[in-house]
Amino acid sequence: MVSLSADPIHYGHIDLITQAKEKCDELIVWVAMNDNKKPIFNLEERLVMVKKAINLANIYNVLAIASDEMLVDVYMREGCDVLFRGIRDEKDRQYED
Repeated sequence: MVSLSADPIHYGHIDLITQAKEKCDELIVWVAMNDNKKPIFNLEERLVMVKKAINLANIYNVLAIASDEMLVDVYMREGCDVLFRGIRDEKDRQYED
């Protein structure tokens, strides 16, 4: 699973999705709601953009979903076994650790 706020989706997200897809047969991209980030686009708009970007990038066997649930709840419900996270810098690495 890859979790994103994707507000909006960008090439860094597509790169993460591509790299994650190379490591698994099927991939779920979860578009999350995070009101703290004060999103520009609503959840449905972001999901549509993510699906379109994945399609344009010719990335196959990817299911894009969206919800305002907690990550752990979506992860467990979807039966995921790996979570891929994007790390841009040392601050991100420290947060993820």
